[in-house]
Amino acid sequence: MYDVVEGATRTEDLKQKVSSLSVRVRNLELFVNKLRYSTDNEASAILAQLRLGDTVNGILGADMADGLSDMGEFEQGTEQYV
Repeated sequence: MYDVVEGATRTEDLKQKVSSLSVRVRNLELFVNKLRYSTDNEASAILAQLRLGDTVNGILGADMADGLSDMGEFEQGTEQYV
């Protein structure tokens, strides 16, 4: 027997988990890119926020999610490796 959300099939539960983890990975990639393309002072400030307890989502803020469509594939971390 599998531990799933009540009322959901195992497949539906796994799809939900994959979706949730995909969003988390995307946000972490955005965070790393924010550090990578920031100045040294900006990156230090971002890391200070993280050390003070802010979450990655809180640091990214809504403007990063909205700005995703403005970023190129390389900046989004979605480049394809062959």
